[in-house]
Amino acid sequence: MTRGEIICSLNQIEQLSRKAVRGAGLAWGVADDAGKAVRWLHEYGLCGVAALAAVLECHADDYAAIDTLIPQSLSAKIWTAEKVLDPLLTGAAISDCLGDCFGDCLAGNRSDRIIATAKIAHPILIAGYIVPIAQHRRQSLELAWADVSMICAGISGDEIWVAGNDIAVESADNFTCHFTPIAPPVAAKKRHKKYRARIGECVVDAKSWARLDQFAHRTYVRASEKSRIRAG
Repeated sequence: MTRGEIICSLNQIEQLSRKAVRGAGLAWGVADDAGKAVRWLHEYGLCGVAALAAVLECHADDYAAIDTLIPQSLSAKIWTAEKVLDPLLTGAAISDCLGDCFGDCLAGNRSDRIIATAKIAHPILIAGYIVPIAQHRRQSLELAWADVSMICAGISGDEIWVAGNDIAVESADNFTCHFTPIAPPVAAKKRHKKYRARIGECVVDAKSWARLDQFAHRTYVRASEKSRIRAG
């Protein structure tokens, strides 16, 4: 651990993340999903807190015009937004899709079994929404953005494989989620680094953590004279 890092539990990461997202102006439901997504990323040693802090820093002022950041049509071949797609809102939309019959089609009978987007901010966050669902269903999939490939083989439980140098890229011109009927071949996984879920404490960037805390403070009720009397 370096001077610019701190140690936090997974539960602390999830709770601060959800409060920060709510403090940035998004609904509690979106905040709950985001908290779980960031927690999942840190279970695998990936940069969830830093990515979330960067997204909120860039998009917090835009959430009042939320329609400009969400996919305009979930039935489109490529999901687009008026502005750059926000990963929190797009992740929530994908989670909703995977939870209904559309998700069953993606995993089974649909011919392409692909979700594709146009330009999206901090796509690493999307992995925290999609991969846990695939793991729960024991489905295989591959996510791709920039030069990154992330593979989840349904039969491998808590293991994922990642290849690429830009895993924490600020934005990607496109993002794809491709469900596959069988596990990826061993030859493909040899090009990837294996990550396994872990429990316990995590090391996070201190500045990013402090920024999330600033957003989280917006959810706190200000002290009143009555609350001060009760506290005393």
